[in-house]
Amino acid sequence: MLDAKFDVLHLPYTGVDLDAYGNEVDTWGPGQAKKFITFGQWNGSEPKVVGHERVVVDTTIITRPEFGRVLPKDRMVIDGIVYDVVGLPEDYTRNPKRHDFGCYEINLRYVGSGGEEFGS
Repeated sequence: MLDAKFDVLHLPYTGVDLDAYGNEVDTWGPGQAKKFITFGQWNGSEPKVVGHERVVVDTTIITRPEFGRVLPKDRMVIDGIVYDVVGLPEDYTRNPKRHDFGCYEINLRYVGSGGEEFGS
């Protein structure tokens, strides 16, 4: 089994709230420190896209099943860089060749870096 040794701050999406001006804004819950195995490797000549809206994926992370529940719109902060989760994680826990190893691949889209406005 591969060790999860890289740090990530997982902020679960909590819905929409109103800002000081009465505008609807997305909100996230408190961050949870977690670990992931590695970054995924995209080998295509075209950008990786997911969903029917064809959202471009900037990077992916590989996690163990113990990482916990991840949903679209959640946020991940890695080394001060903020990403939105795109779609549901890709499930590779039913590997027919390696019954001792299963993982999830979480697709991420770049949002920004640091700062209170990103929930970090």
